[in-house]
Amino acid sequence: PLTQGSQLYGVEPWHFYLRNLCLNLNLALPALLLAPLLLLAGRLVPAAAGEPPPRPGRAAVLLSGGYLWLAFYSAIPHKEERFLF
Repeated sequence: PLTQGSQLYGVEPWHFYLRNLCLNLNLALPALLLAPLLLLAGRLVPAAAGEPPPRPGRAAVLLSGGYLWLAFYSAIPHKEERFLF
């Protein structure tokens, strides 16, 4: 007998969304993975004269929402791509 409702509709491992990301965005994936590193590198380059220095942690705060969203939905056993949008 089924003990959880999600098993009725099928369950996937935690890495299902990451595997789908690799399959669906195979050309854009390197750019997505490099984006946080490029933002960090932009913070390390000194600002031009007259520009205020970048706020520390702003990029991390902006990116953390997407990472938390992916982590939360990866923990749920029943996975569908429509849950991400």
